[in-house]
Amino acid sequence: MPIIAQQLVSINTNDDLSIYILDEIHNCGCIKTSTLSLEINIPLEQLKNTLRHIAEKNDLKCDSNYEVCCSNSTTFDKFVINLNKLSEG
Repeated sequence: MPIIAQQLVSINTNDDLSIYILDEIHNCGCIKTSTLSLEINIPLEQLKNTLRHIAEKNDLKCDSNYEVCCSNSTTFDKFVINLNKLSEG
């Protein structure tokens, strides 16, 4: 079958994998940076720097060390409450 029309779609990506990272956060609700850095083979500090940049421009809630980041404040608060319950038990 001959090609009648062709359309190119450009996707803006960054070397810091920010699109992939945002996708992971939105899929899971929250991420733990130490785990994700191993999964995607990116140095932990580079991942945290990327998350700092993403958090400035998106509704992303992270702890002060960027160890845990969630898609929004409500999800983050629930996640932290659940973590605290686990440590109490």
